[in-house]
Amino acid sequence: MMKLPFSLFLAFKYLKPKRSFISAVTVISMLGVTIGVAVLIVVLSVMTGFDEVWRDKILGFNAHISIVQQGGIVRDPARVIDQTSQIEGVKGVAPSLEGLVLIQIDDRVHTPILRGIDPEYESSVSRVPDSMVAGTFSVEDDQIVVGSDLANRLNIWVGDKITVYSPQSFVAEDEIRLPEELTVSGVFHVGMYEYDVGFAFTSLETARSLYDVEQGVHSV
Repeated sequence: MMKLPFSLFLAFKYLKPKRSFISAVTVISMLGVTIGVAVLIVVLSVMTGFDEVWRDKILGFNAHISIVQQGGIVRDPARVIDQTSQIEGVKGVAPSLEGLVLIQIDDRVHTPILRGIDPEYESSVSRVPDSMVAGTFSVEDDQIVVGSDLANRLNIWVGDKITVYSPQSFVAEDEIRLPEELTVSGVFHVGMYEYDVGFAFTSLETARSLYDVEQGVHSV
């Protein structure tokens, strides 16, 4: 007669009812295992879902790869865009020029990152143009697009004018750099607070004026 290991013997003893009905120990054991597995599956599913959602929001806001040059300025972005676009697997390329600014309206101030972009290319690397909740994604003619939480914090909306100061406005010693007065053309909402409160978009020309960059961009 084959002898069973003690663990299997104990399991069969409690799983096999002594009478015609299932014992309470068997029911409790099965329920415990079932509930434990179900809870584990639910938790793993929720965590996987959160991971995919946040990853999608982050990658949908920024380009997957940034190309920069030594010295901080890409002098010929058109050439870089043309060469990069020819690489197999590249779905979109866009230039950008960004930095911290100080936005003031009345007595309210905030310091978001202002990103200068080319609207012709931006939609190929970012979902922001498709995430507008008010106005349009228009950055030409001294216009600015702001995040929804930034708009709420400054109590501004489409059509309002805001004053934007660059860091150069405070460090220049030999000249006075005037701030830019921009008109809010649109409000976006991507569902991630860090982006909705911490970013605004304008044209490359306006960004170059604010950051004192005569030619080129920060990255492609």
